[in-house]
Order: sequence, then structure tokens, then C-alpha cells
Amino acid sequence: MRIAKKDIERLTYVENALSKRDDHLAKVVHNVLHELNPEFVYVIQEEGNWDYESTHHTEVYASFGDALNSYKNLTRVARSDMHEWISDDQISESEQIDEEAGTASFEIHEDVNFTRLHDIITITKKEVI
Repeated sequence: MRIAKKDIERLTYVENALSKRDDHLAKVVHNVLHELNPEFVYVIQEEGNWDYESTHHTEVYASFGDALNSYKNLTRVARSDMHEWISDDQISESEQIDEEAGTASFEIHEDVNFTRLHDIITITKKEVI
């Protein structure tokens, strides 16, 4: 959904006017504004190599929760794909999720030949300017 800058400015005006009369309604409008015009977005980047064929994928979300759901789905698929290519004892993986910072990283690869088979998935928090 696209929101015009003019609409954001109108809602900001309403929020400011309400803050002088009704603090609760001002907070409601503030939350709506934050959802429509987030201060941060969460970028998922996936970079891989499958039998020397490069892959790249990018997604952008307004909330960390939505980004994390997609990230978990992508990591599940990467694990499944890697197990189709090689056996468990040839796979190395690592993962870190920091919900407080709004970041996550996952890496899975072939132990002996990283360049042949690997997949790296990250979530980074970016400020909207």
C-alpha cells in the first residue's frame, strides 16, 4: 500500500492537534502513522551458490516479526535443499538471531567446498530516511 507524503503530513497534524485534547487518540494516530511510515525497515538478503550457480534474493518488511517469519521459511528451505545435495556429515551451519537489535544471520555450506554449495541469509535493520 502506498501512502502519499501529503497524507502522512495530514495525519501528523491530526496527531499534534489531538495531543492537546485527547492523549489516547493521539497515541492511536501515532501508531497508525508509525505503521504507514516506519522509521525502520528490515531487509532480508539471501546469497547462495548451488553447484557453482549463484543465487540472490532480497525482501523488505516494515516489521521484524514479518521479516523473521520469512527468514525462518527461507532457512527451512535452505536446509532442505542442502540435504538434497549432500549428506548430513558434510554440512556445516550457524545461526544467530538478535530480536532486540532486529538482526539475524544464517549460513549453511558444504564443509569441504564452500564455493560449490552455500547459502547465507541475513536480516538487517535499516533506517528509513
